[in-house]
Amino acid sequence: MPSFGNDFKTKYGDDRDQILTEIFDYIRCANLCDDNVGTPYTPASGAGHGFVAPAQNGSTQGIGRTCTLSKFGILCNAVADDPTTSGTDESYGSNDPTSNKVLGGTKLNAGEKYIQAIIAFELFSPMHGWASIIPNIQVEITGLQNLSVIDSGNTQSLGFPSGGTVAYNQSTIGMDGGRSAGGNPGWRYCVLSKGAPVPGLGSRRHRYGYRSQLSVHRSSRQNQSLSKRRHHGVCG
Repeated sequence: MPSFGNDFKTKYGDDRDQILTEIFDYIRCANLCDDNVGTPYTPASGAGHGFVAPAQNGSTQGIGRTCTLSKFGILCNAVADDPTTSGTDESYGSNDPTSNKVLGGTKLNAGEKYIQAIIAFELFSPMHGWASIIPNIQVEITGLQNLSVIDSGNTQSLGFPSGGTVAYNQSTIGMDGGRSAGGNPGWRYCVLSKGAPVPGLGSRRHRYGYRSQLSVHRSSRQNQSLSKRRHHGVCG
């Protein structure tokens, strides 16, 4: 407290500036959208509402009211499976080009399966508050072209692009598991309203760039279906 003990520099040493920057950031995040003023600190609606980029002062940085990365994963899905699987397997019939358009009219050979993967991640905001958060950020990932699967010594690329940038400027209000006031909005937010084209059904605009092209995976274990290892499992 003021007038008691030593000053902040003596008490906290090298941590003083970082502490003061965080105090400053907390104060400016306290009343982000006051309806009683003509121009609130953040927009009354839309991208940037309740969103504050972290303050920077020299080598220190505050928390702001933004999102940071808390989890990162790769979701894999077998979209067409080995034609030698039996009728009791849940993937039976997936090798029919008539009903499964991802095949593009061509059946898989024995021991093959189509794999598609997407990048899935969770964001987190440590600064809770009264106003909901509608971010105004972009997420950029590079090096995705290096992702692959290995089976019996064979390496097969997952077919990701080299990288990309995806914008996030929507509220999580109404989203299942969403946390509009801060905290964890859930992994669904990374694909919220980010449509993607259905392979084999013509071009359709897509905005989620972190998905792989279809990749033919050849396995020596011809009768072991990937679907038995569960669809939508984390493979990386």
